[in-house]
Amino acid sequence: MIRPSLLGTAGFLLLGCGDGDSLSPTGVPDVAGTYHGEFIVTSSSAAGNQNLGTFPATATISQQKSNLSIIIVPPQGGALTFSGTIAEGGATTLDSEAGLMFLEGELPECSFEEATTASEAIPDAGSLTLTAAVAGASCTQGEDGGLLTTEFSVRFQGTEAEAT
Repeated sequence: MIRPSLLGTAGFLLLGCGDGDSLSPTGVPDVAGTYHGEFIVTSSSAAGNQNLGTFPATATISQQKSNLSIIIVPPQGGALTFSGTIAEGGATTLDSEAGLMFLEGELPECSFEEATTASEAIPDAGSLTLTAAVAGASCTQGEDGGLLTTEFSVRFQGTEAEAT
């Protein structure tokens, strides 16, 4: 009669060994949290480079296993929402064009029809750097209303808030 209980125990142990309850797979860092820092928007065109603003902001990362959602909230309102994945070692892939959508709402004098976006998030040891580079926008410049091809950088850099 010992045999059935050993088999039952072995089955229980095997069922308990899965990773179904873990928040992140082995090797994938847990980067979920709230980060406080600065939100910086810059532009570059033939007319020159310009800092469009530097503001305090908060970023929140939600993580379910290797899936990420990053929301950046600047104090002037609005939000940038990025989604993507994180791999072993911390490399991220973002699939959202949040930087482009944010700029479309903030800069009506620009056309983003031909624009492309490359976004990158680097969470590392309690800090977060997130950059969305937007290329190929056309913006009205100067009194004559001429269009200039303009590139933008939307960047957040911050440190993780202390848990309370």
